[in-house]
Amino acid sequence: MPKNFGMPGNAWRYALRSDYGYCSPLLDGIEFENEWVTIRESAIRIRAGYAWDGCSPCISVLGLFYLGTPDGAQHLGLPATYHASLVHDVLCQWRADIPVTRAQSIAIFRQLLKEVRFPLAGLYAGAVFLFGPRRDFMRPGARAAVAAPHSPGVTLKRR
Repeated sequence: MPKNFGMPGNAWRYALRSDYGYCSPLLDGIEFENEWVTIRESAIRIRAGYAWDGCSPCISVLGLFYLGTPDGAQHLGLPATYHASLVHDVLCQWRADIPVTRAQSIAIFRQLLKEVRFPLAGLYAGAVFLFGPRRDFMRPGARAAVAAPHSPGVTLKRR
């Protein structure tokens, strides 16, 4: 687990206990790898130990509870938005390096919410569209040749 995980003032609410994988045609043709995530053959794999904040905005109140965007009712022991927020956070964290558009990241977020039958999937995806990050995503239609890796240790290729 990351240091100070779950402590008041720490932005991380969740940490993966085991690797998580997800396949989507929206990831077709994207290849990326770093120490936390691998994307290839339309699949994303996020490694155990990765920590994220769940649905944003959300703040810890005296370490007793969270106030902000609800993560939804439990679905198989996890909040309904758990995997959707995980994958979306990964795509946003490395948006300058992963050749994914903003629209693709939001569509994957919505797709994951719909798969667990989250009743507010459209509303949450709309909120991400209105208030989520906008900069540094690949522009639509710009999936041409990929430049050299942006940072050391990052492998970025196009098929």
